[in-house]
Amino acid sequence: MANNIEKITSIEEQIEKLKEKRKNLEKQMQQNIGAELLKEWNIESEEEAIKWIQKLAVQVNEKKNNPRRGMSMKLKTDNLAKSQELKKQIADLQKKKSQLQNETQRRASWEQRKARTKRLIETGALAEKYFGLETLTTEEREKVFQTFSGFIKSKIQQK
Repeated sequence: MANNIEKITSIEEQIEKLKEKRKNLEKQMQQNIGAELLKEWNIESEEEAIKWIQKLAVQVNEKKNNPRRGMSMKLKTDNLAKSQELKKQIADLQKKKSQLQNETQRRASWEQRKARTKRLIETGALAEKYFGLETLTTEEREKVFQTFSGFIKSKIQQK
């Protein structure tokens, strides 16, 4: 179980690193796209760029699948593909983390059931040893335990 906790922690760290890497890649992609627009449109102010972008948004969306410049568009496409791949890796790691958490929880439940079963068996064995209950029915054993339960509970609470 400790091994799974270490794996989950490791996966969480990997997810954070991939998220940071993806964030940086997208930031770089945005900077590259912005620089390309400023260069191609010969724009020198942010306000002017925003006005042009708003005016030309429809045309740009229509032409986004028709690259004008092979090299710069390929770089942007590569960055987008890398970003999508990082997103997929993050999703895969999150799924693996969830599986490990479920396995850890199942194992803990199993361990608790195992400990309870052991305790019940040991208690039953002690009851048979000290009270000779082997020949009694379930109802008769219950009456014996009810008879002594108040006394035993009071002694346990005194400790």
